[in-house]
This record gives sequence, structure tokens and C-alpha cells, in this order.
Amino acid sequence: MKIEMSVKMTDKDGKVITKIVETEVPEVTEFGNPETFYEVFDRFEKPVIEARNQIGEELTKVYLEEAVKASKKGAKPETAKLKEKSEELQ
Repeated sequence: MKIEMSVKMTDKDGKVITKIVETEVPEVTEFGNPETFYEVFDRFEKPVIEARNQIGEELTKVYLEEAVKASKKGAKPETAKLKEKSEELQ
């Protein structure tokens, strides 16, 4: 079985950027045996989490690339850094 996650970003001018990530997961019929439920669920959960993280990374990369284009300072994506949370907030 395959799942597909997609994200769509639309700017104020209507420009749309879409990213799609696909991953394989076990067939739902594999959940029929209670003795192997956790093993099958693990094979489902890990790819889904990885796909979610990948789509987030891709969206962030596109967003930052667009931010660089709009920047008057002309920053470059490879030098742009996000501030990390302070230890007090963690």
C-alpha cells in the first residue's frame, strides 16, 4: 500500500507551490494477526513519520528560498539560519 502526503503553499499573488511525498506502508490486511500487530504497526508508523518530516523539510526549504528572493539584503539559503529555542523554553 502506498500513501501520499502533499502540501500546497499559495502566496498573496496566487502563485502555488506544491510538494508531494510518497511512501510504502503495510497492507491493512497484515493487521489480521494480534500477535504481529506491533511489528506491522511499526512498519507503518516509521515511514509515515519519515514522510511527514521530509515534506516539512521540503516546504521549509522552498519557503526559505522564496524568502531569500524577497530579501532586500540578498541573503543566501545556505547562510540563512533560524534562531534556536533558548534552553529556558525547552
